Amino acid sequence: MKGLPYGLLVTFSTCEGAASARMSMHSDETKPLWATLGRYKPVEWSDALVGFTTFFHNWFKGVDADEATRRMRVASGHDGFVFFTGEKVKADYREFLLKGSLDAFIAANRQITSAIPEGTNQAS
Repeated sequence: MKGLPYGLLVTFSTCEGAASARMSMHSDETKPLWATLGRYKPVEWSDALVGFTTFFHNWFKGVDADEATRRMRVASGHDGFVFFTGEKVKADYREFLLKGSLDAFIAANRQITSAIPEGTNQAS
């Protein structure tokens, strides 16, 4: 496991905790979180327990965060878990603020939407 560039990985086992990515959406020079891990739709507590246990078990054994997130989805049977790097979220958000257009808004949300597995019902 590599050191965390900004020293903080925030995980949210709460309902729709993926919204925590917003904590890296600021325009000043403050460093963003290294990353956030959560989900974008409700999940049973038992599935959340299996998912987060699987993520940390793999991550502490040196598996990269994206693969550990994929494994947590498989182990829990829940496809709503997502991992966001704070640096990418912040960069996309700053681009959105600079351009102020619909295209920039789409770019700011690209990381979130690309993390959602294809064929997933996002309306839950």
